[in-house]
Amino acid sequence: MESQLNVNRLFAYELSLLDDTDTTREDDAVAECVSSLVASFNGADFQAVFDCDYVKELFVKVSEEEGTILDEVVGQRLKRFLAGPDDDGGKRSEKYFILLLLGASALQLFVLRNFASYCFAHFSGLIPVISDAEEYARDQLTIDGLLISDNARNPEYLWFSTLLFGFVGQPISTVCWWQLRYLFIHQQTLEDRSPKLYDAICIQIGKLQELEQHFSSDVRVRLHFEISRVKLYYYQVVDAAVHLTKAQNTAKLDLDFTGVLGKRTKFQQKDVAQLVARVLDCEFSRSGESVVDVDYSCMLPKNIALNDEVRLETMSLADPSVVQLPSLNPIEQALHIGLCLLTAKNSPSSELKDEEMMQFVANVLSEPKCWSVQMTALLLRSRLEGNHRRTVERAMMQMQVLVDQYRRDDASAKFRLQLIYISCLPASWVLEAELAQLFCKMGAINSGLDIFLDLCMWDEVIECYHSLHRKEKAEAVIRDQLAIKETPVLWCHLGDATDNPQYYLKAWEMSGRRLARAQKSLGMRLFQKKKYEESIPHFEKCVEVNSLQLEAWSCLAFASMQAEKWELAANAYRRCTYLESENHEVWNNLANVYLKLKDKDRAWRTLQEAIRCSYEDWRIWENYLLVSLDCRAFSEVIKAYHRLIDLKGKHVDTEVLSLLVKSVTKNAADYQGKPMSVLQPKLAELFGRITASVTNNGDVWKLYADLISSNSDRVDDLKKTLQFLNRAHRCFSQTTNWERDNSCCETVLDLSSRLAEACLKLASLGSMESLSSVKLALNSTIVRIKRYESQTALEPIPESTEKLLTGLESKLEQITDVLKSASTN
Repeated sequence: MESQLNVNRLFAYELSLLDDTDTTREDDAVAECVSSLVASFNGADFQAVFDCDYVKELFVKVSEEEGTILDEVVGQRLKRFLAGPDDDGGKRSEKYFILLLLGASALQLFVLRNFASYCFAHFSGLIPVISDAEEYARDQLTIDGLLISDNARNPEYLWFSTLLFGFVGQPISTVCWWQLRYLFIHQQTLEDRSPKLYDAICIQIGKLQELEQHFSSDVRVRLHFEISRVKLYYYQVVDAAVHLTKAQNTAKLDLDFTGVLGKRTKFQQKDVAQLVARVLDCEFSRSGESVVDVDYSCMLPKNIALNDEVRLETMSLADPSVVQLPSLNPIEQALHIGLCLLTAKNSPSSELKDEEMMQFVANVLSEPKCWSVQMTALLLRSRLEGNHRRTVERAMMQMQVLVDQYRRDDASAKFRLQLIYISCLPASWVLEAELAQLFCKMGAINSGLDIFLDLCMWDEVIECYHSLHRKEKAEAVIRDQLAIKETPVLWCHLGDATDNPQYYLKAWEMSGRRLARAQKSLGMRLFQKKKYEESIPHFEKCVEVNSLQLEAWSCLAFASMQAEKWELAANAYRRCTYLESENHEVWNNLANVYLKLKDKDRAWRTLQEAIRCSYEDWRIWENYLLVSLDCRAFSEVIKAYHRLIDLKGKHVDTEVLSLLVKSVTKNAADYQGKPMSVLQPKLAELFGRITASVTNNGDVWKLYADLISSNSDRVDDLKKTLQFLNRAHRCFSQTTNWERDNSCCETVLDLSSRLAEACLKLASLGSMESLSSVKLALNSTIVRIKRYESQTALEPIPESTEKLLTGLESKLEQITDVLKSASTN
């Protein structure tokens, strides 16, 4: 029976592989070989790992007698290793652990080569059994029709790692974590997101969450951070935020944004408010030692100075003691990077978002400690500064420094691997491509083109040649590559270069109808020509092959809208919201589709999601107001109207206001069956805000009077009604030649009549102060209409107008009688 001590020590070793800690002890119950392998792994001495006598025979070159199919040969060797002569429980567990360690070592070698660009001497010969297996590994790593990038070096290590992980059994529990790392690294080497890899990733995340209770706090921080990073990559922004918050809370990192007085420019005389990210608490950093050896600090990438004649290098605060940044350990710095990337995905583009991201980065750069975290921080700053005239030059120089880091070998492998899985550092070729993009943005297109050619990034190569007006050269370059080796992707590139759809079709057939890019390119070609209905079948085939194609879903949704295929458009937009849940435009478009389908309730709920994503967009609020009105959600209509005033300063929609007033005065029920009369005070408050900024709209004052008159038994309300009717009457009667327009004339007469009625009612309750002013207003109205009648004697006024005028004259006589009676008394 297996020793429990052995199992516990193996689990401690498993954790040490994850967090780079040394757990070896002299009285270790586990075999000396395992202890030695762990020490070599944690020291990043992978050559010693694979040269260990205990496992060396596993990795000798394949002989002809063993066969030609590499994974079968290696599989047979691993089975013999596990079923060796010492096949008791304890030894088997140790052997499983050794396979885990060997697989993790192979993965680390691939990450070192492609994400840290560190190269050992004789790198390709470290594992002899796969030293000539690059092409075989590339074929094995192809998934969902997606090829591994040509820039990925030594892919045989990546393939070998997953082969080894597949043979690890119980009680080795953390193999799922290493498989998660393998899957995500594999995904980052592909040109697009793979649904199969995502499904496998979700399975491993589920297994890890079951193990979480057995991990220490620092291991849980890494776990949730890595899950958050993966979720963010696959557009699952909400899930990413949840896991990043868990990591932040476990690390006890408490921070917020605040404003402090300071200067940003050299010539600034007055301190103004500046945004800073303030760390309120970071107990995690004080609870343990830094994971980085200070001797490596000189090997960190150089932070290029701004050297601008106007801007300061950093903010000059009026009182630096107000925001004192504590010493952050590298894990807390990595959390800042995670929060920065989450902000980039979770917020609409704005100067405020860029400033928030820059403050996260500034906290990290204030005290460089970890190579991978420092690289990512400088990369993020360069991305942000690349959009501004005064900082784009520094951004380009900084990117060049980061790319040059990949050509240096002064930092140890261990130093570069620290926190590499939570640093969010992209593959080395991604950084080089971003440098090339900056060159093109600065106008140095030839410099950017040279880099893209070296990286075999043919889409960008074609774009550069088109910018240089050398389209024929783009075609020639792709044909040269096809002469070397034909691939479906290269045929797609030739289609891009020549705008010939036949090449996309050839790529589609050559891939066994698995290359989503071919159908996407066919669809985009028609989409750009506004042949929307013709593009739909191609986008449907694209997303059928790869359901994680956000751009394809977006184009399919829009094309379906233009073709008035509303059900298809709704389905496509729903998939867009699944992939990018924080995009307000997608939610807004989906609501419009639901309205076309006459599904107002779903449109209303969908617009609530759009508002959540973009609270400052008045267009969405206006749509929400109108849909809420249709759904009889009157309280939401009032809320939306208030928000529109907040955003626009003033907003008048008399049709909406009229429907609201009518619903209140008739005590109609809302969608929940509640009476509208309870909203009378809130609606009155809304009218108060409207009339405070819009004083010359007679319709608004008239509706305001209608609303208040619904409580006509109260003297105060009657006085307000009289006041608002008077303002409405004044607005209409000041209109030029109102008496010549029958409609306007009748409106004035109606208001005058209501004004008289309100005045008489107040008089009956003992309030006589408004009688004289109302009498003058009514008299002026009657005189003006009669003067117009006398001038147009041949054109009799309408009967309805005559009736209103007669009624008004009668009310004027009543007011006169009341005044006479009051004077005699």
